[in-house]
Amino acid sequence: MPYNAVYFTAHAAGTISIVGPIPFANVLVDRNSGLDHSTGEITIRTAGVYHFVSSVRQFCKNIAWISIVHNGKNVCSAYTNMNQGGELGCDESMISCASTIVANKNDNVHVKLHKGILDGATDPYCTFTGFLIATV
Repeated sequence: MPYNAVYFTAHAAGTISIVGPIPFANVLVDRNSGLDHSTGEITIRTAGVYHFVSSVRQFCKNIAWISIVHNGKNVCSAYTNMNQGGELGCDESMISCASTIVANKNDNVHVKLHKGILDGATDPYCTFTGFLIATV
């Protein structure tokens, strides 16, 4: 049976503050992933073992709390409240989250913003990457 590559990398644009799945509108590469870039949600097309990672940039003086979600369950979470107290300066931080999961066809995976404001700006500060490691 031939290997069917599955992978994607996408990044968000602008400031993200709406709680829920993060849309990753700027797709850098995508092959057979099932990614809907307008919603940031993936519908798994090929059952198997996948690796997902997301890195995001906290917007100045705000908290950031994200999770990678598989079928409604958080499989990893990341949080920062760097400089949320409002001290002088505007420290920003990057947080990331990664998980390897077994997914079935039609499973749902996405990155969820639970709370805070993310800085997508014009550079790829908020990214989401995933790829199939092996079919099962």
